[in-house]
Amino acid sequence: MSMIFEAELEGKFGKKRKKWAESLLSGLKAQADKGNICVDKDGAAFWKQSGNYLDADVCQTLKRAGYEFDPEATVSARVIQLQKVKEIQAYRKVLGRYVSFDELENMRKLFGAGMNVVNTLTGAQIQL
Repeated sequence: MSMIFEAELEGKFGKKRKKWAESLLSGLKAQADKGNICVDKDGAAFWKQSGNYLDADVCQTLKRAGYEFDPEATVSARVIQLQKVKEIQAYRKVLGRYVSFDELENMRKLFGAGMNVVNTLTGAQIQL
């Protein structure tokens, strides 16, 4: 846990910041208790709704709240997850804008001429 957050919990920055830190701590614990934060087979914690692994700050705070998981596994899983996101973004940037003539013809055969097709990965709309 960051030294600043610890100092906030101890009240070194005033009552308002102490109350905020305590609220954050109890809120994260409540999210975990409700099942909104899950732990995978490797011990890494992630948000149930989005599937995103927790970042390092949330890991530290949740660990302070007494939730059982492996912070190191969580950070490692998050790094891998973010790398995949970067790869998808690169695909969207480079390949997502271009459709070859052959691909266009194959889509027309598959969906029919005049149809509007959306690439679900890039969001690009293509009028056949």
